Amino acid sequence: WFKVHWDGDFPGSSPENSCAANKCKAHPNGSCVCKTSVSESAVFDSIVNVDKEQVMGQLFLGAIGPEANSNSTNGNGFIAHVVNGLIDTSTVFEVEDKGRTFFLKNIVSEVHLNGWEGVPTIFEA
Repeated sequence: WFKVHWDGDFPGSSPENSCAANKCKAHPNGSCVCKTSVSESAVFDSIVNVDKEQVMGQLFLGAIGPEANSNSTNGNGFIAHVVNGLIDTSTVFEVEDKGRTFFLKNIVSEVHLNGWEGVPTIFEA
């Protein structure tokens, strides 16, 4: 189980968006149990017109630090650590905020509902 921040209505939130409509299993507590997949993509594909506030407001996955083979590029209030000259999912943004250094991955993860053809039966002990 993991919590998801939904982009729009979540399964079970309305009759049109019910657990059954998403081919999910209705749980006794009112939530839905759904088959999912996860995709990842880059948030930024360029650092032009990007500032520290956008980086802090849109990147949420931390990194240990930049990759050893990255090149540092100064941005507007941040440093982008770029691998192979491309701003992509391997890019790490370094930001100073409130006296702390944050290393943030240039990644957004999206969870997709796949549904089940035959909804499973869930047994709890």
